[in-house]
Amino acid sequence: MNNRVIFIPYGKMGEFYNCFVIALFLKHHQNVTFIRYIKENCFKGKYRGKESLVFLFKAPVQSELGENESFYVFQRRISKKSDEYRKRTEDSFNKEYSLFLEDPYYYIMNNLFEGQRLSDIIEMVMPFGNDTQLFREEEILLYKYKKVFLEEKTKFGIPDDYKEKEHGYVQDLLDGILTFSNPDCFNDPFDCDCNIPIGLKTYLLGLFLDFCNKRTKKVIDKEELEHRYNRILENGVDDSIERYQNALMILARDLLDNIYLGELQDELRNANIKYDDLKRDFRVLCMAKDPKDILMWGYYCDGGQGVSVEFYQNKIIEGLSRLENSVVLYGDVSYLKKEQKPKLKVKKGISSYDLMKYIIECVFSKYEAWKHEKERRFVLLKKPEELYEMGDYIGVKVDRENCYLGLHARKMSMDRNKYSIGKWIQLEKDLDEYALTKTIGLKY
Repeated sequence: MNNRVIFIPYGKMGEFYNCFVIALFLKHHQNVTFIRYIKENCFKGKYRGKESLVFLFKAPVQSELGENESFYVFQRRISKKSDEYRKRTEDSFNKEYSLFLEDPYYYIMNNLFEGQRLSDIIEMVMPFGNDTQLFREEEILLYKYKKVFLEEKTKFGIPDDYKEKEHGYVQDLLDGILTFSNPDCFNDPFDCDCNIPIGLKTYLLGLFLDFCNKRTKKVIDKEELEHRYNRILENGVDDSIERYQNALMILARDLLDNIYLGELQDELRNANIKYDDLKRDFRVLCMAKDPKDILMWGYYCDGGQGVSVEFYQNKIIEGLSRLENSVVLYGDVSYLKKEQKPKLKVKKGISSYDLMKYIIECVFSKYEAWKHEKERRFVLLKKPEELYEMGDYIGVKVDRENCYLGLHARKMSMDRNKYSIGKWIQLEKDLDEYALTKTIGLKY
């Protein structure tokens, strides 16, 4: 694995989710050998010396089985009676899988790189591979725009520290530093909006405790209550509001008078699920595909007051490969109509796959008004605490190619000899069209 960095195409996130569940299973069943990924919760493997299709959660229909091919369903006792080892490993996997379902996004980021085994299994299981061969074969050029402050425009109340910071960003870009940013800093307030319920299981338990403390004189041992709550939930794996509500109603019969049970049931059913914005939990690198886009020069370079630096996509991947303990998603942004904004429905409970799909859709979707950007982005995921420690901006050194200069380049005070740029390309207005043309070989 490249310095423990996993690259996932945006369209393959669902498969990665499935592969993670299979890897979790293999971690707890070391007597099962993986051969090939088949589909969600199903893989070709070897168990007790025999090649089989291994179905994790449900028995297959006959059409899914090859001729004379045996299979094992590890979550149902449909074959011979389980031995003690299998029972023990099944129980450990069930508990781990239940934790995963509570919050798959955080579970993956907090556990993927803990120890060698899980990340190694993921690399083996992923059908689309963890190498960057596709990028090495595709010589796609991408561009990063950056504004440069002109001396005569610095008089109009722009703080010196802001000018200094922005000047530093331009220097970094010309030095080949590409920066992942916190989406909270983006100019589009809807960019990367992904609101999910805060710890559904824990949130409902908190409501339950508040309700009980107001209606009973019994001393409630919170730790003991939480232990009993988890014991009741051990027998199921679906992540639904109804499952948590039913568990709490079982506990309520020991704590409350019968007259309060109906009221509690109504309160749990009408619970106002709180939302948390995941924006702060990843960093995004945004790249454009056209160095001569008039609107991009207008938005990000004040009408031509800046630079657009050129990078090969495969070189970007090589640079990102030097990160550690990270997941990088990559792909083109989809541009949607206003009524198509991704939504997460929680009324009947949240399936973990739908939650993961929702998060990624939010990150790779924007309002259609931005479609002229033709943006490709790279999304960096790490353990939340590691990400917070690294800050809102994370720079990665990448080999750059050429640099396009805006219409006001002659007014920019930049020592071009400081930078190892392939060519400095001056953009000019086209005399016949609303377009920019380029001139190579500058003499000023």
